[in-house]
Amino acid sequence: MSTIPSRRHPEVTALTETPSMNLTFTVTQKYLIETPGSLFIDACPGAGKTEAVVQRYIERPGAPSSRRGVALLSFTRAAADEAKSRCVGHPDLMECPNFTGTIDSFINRFIVGPVFVNQTGVVPTFKDRWEAVHGTSFTLNGRPPLSVVRFQLDWFSFEIGGAARLRPEKLPYNARFLVNSTDAMQRAEQVASARWQKLISTGIIDCAHARALAVSYLDDPVIAPQLKTLLRNRFFEVIVDEVQDSNVHDLRIFHFLLDADLDLVLVGDLDQAIYGFRGSSADATAALVQRLPKSPRMTDNWRSSPNICKLVDSLRSGEESDTPRGKWRDILTPIYLPPSQRNFEEHVETIDRILAHEGLSPSDVVCLAHAGRVARACAGAIIDRAETTNRLVQLAQASLTVADESERTDRQRVEALRLVQHLLRDVSCDQATKEAPDAVFYEAIGLIERQFRDGSLRIALHGAANITTPSSFKESIKQGVSAMGWDSWVDTGKLRIPTGDRWPPSFRPVQRFKWATVHGYKGLQAPAIALAISKPPRSSVEPSGVELWHDGGHGDSRRTLYVGASRAERLLVLLTDASYHQIVQDILVRDGVPFTTDFP
Repeated sequence: MSTIPSRRHPEVTALTETPSMNLTFTVTQKYLIETPGSLFIDACPGAGKTEAVVQRYIERPGAPSSRRGVALLSFTRAAADEAKSRCVGHPDLMECPNFTGTIDSFINRFIVGPVFVNQTGVVPTFKDRWEAVHGTSFTLNGRPPLSVVRFQLDWFSFEIGGAARLRPEKLPYNARFLVNSTDAMQRAEQVASARWQKLISTGIIDCAHARALAVSYLDDPVIAPQLKTLLRNRFFEVIVDEVQDSNVHDLRIFHFLLDADLDLVLVGDLDQAIYGFRGSSADATAALVQRLPKSPRMTDNWRSSPNICKLVDSLRSGEESDTPRGKWRDILTPIYLPPSQRNFEEHVETIDRILAHEGLSPSDVVCLAHAGRVARACAGAIIDRAETTNRLVQLAQASLTVADESERTDRQRVEALRLVQHLLRDVSCDQATKEAPDAVFYEAIGLIERQFRDGSLRIALHGAANITTPSSFKESIKQGVSAMGWDSWVDTGKLRIPTGDRWPPSFRPVQRFKWATVHGYKGLQAPAIALAISKPPRSSVEPSGVELWHDGGHGDSRRTLYVGASRAERLLVLLTDASYHQIVQDILVRDGVPFTTDFP
């Protein structure tokens, strides 16, 4: 997904590295910048809060004369990068005793790191994920097919003492049916626990364990007072951007900072708290906010047009409303609510026609949905590998993902490459060889693990370059296998061409539009957003976002719609499941949101 070149609104004078210049800010932005002491600032989407947060960091109102600094924390690197770019001419603002970074880096550096060194004598090395650490994958001894699964420590959760629990939802799709017995899970958990404890003993700590250690230190009656003294001597104020993204561990730390008599400045929008599945809690965040002085809300929306603001007001749980102030404030384009289709894939042409009618190009729109497969369908992109059993189609999908550096994350590309390796192994000439343990398999084909991975990458990239038809893609894979000298053990004849030499209807090798999940696109914006409103999975126990929206209820599913809609600048298209179309239309009428069900 491509980001937006600039998030600054045009009416605010560009901020420079010189803190003393006369800058143009709104009244509520000035309140955030100039008011000393602890604060909570509720900011609407597109309020220009990051600029104001950074300016407060630069001006530091109420700073004591002693050399105590300010910490500026964010759950992304946006605020930290903004601060660094503004302070080029004043490097002292970026040096000790000040700090800018993510909440994780703050926890690691000022809470976990000092205590861990003191207790163990080992300087810790912090890792976001275990997959970047050598020795964190393993296989189980025994007979295939279970022995062919290479377990990753990232598939487990660990208690602070080291006990491991395998999380089935973390397993790749092609491994889930192999790891389906209690005995297999227990064996895997025992090996994972031993590997994990060995790594921790050498000072290698992943993000999840760092959080658990931090909370344990804050609860320790001996360690906690010492940490309060250390933090109070270093900082007089901590500023937190996007506070609604806090999980329970973060909130525990913020309460601790208040108890340590530090000023705490929280900025965010509680209606954008959509990470409940990761441990965030809108109610718990609201309870923290209650400890801080109530401040005026930032209601100036510099991002969206008036009618998009009205829809966002409708989706918001509270009674607040936003005022459009940006360059789209005079654009009165209605919300588009086109007729529902049998499948979300059929909306591709609808989006195309609406964009053409509004004078926008395909590059201006981002298709958003709660589920990635729905967003991809609206964008005319490839489907999940779980939706087909044809190995050639799976290989094509994985190869495209591997080759897609601009739209896919590193993690998605790594997972796709693993699938390519699995599929090439699955069409091995010798059944016994493909089902053998990894060490035996690599010995049989005359490669080491790295050579197999690198060769699989080359074959995937070779195939992705020629994917017009299944037969042409298969021929490219065959040529790639031959070029690697692997045709002695890879039987590409086992890759079946779909009927009629046509890709499945929902598989489109070249996507029409950019797409993302709402959770992945939070914090970004685009000229046009096509927001898909699909039915929740059957396993969901929470009412759908549409039901909560209609009934005035609160919940992550409604907030997810709010975040998705508020990414739009000048055009918003709502693509609904058939069961929701009339309900959404009734809500828009009820709340006075201009919309149209007609489209060109």
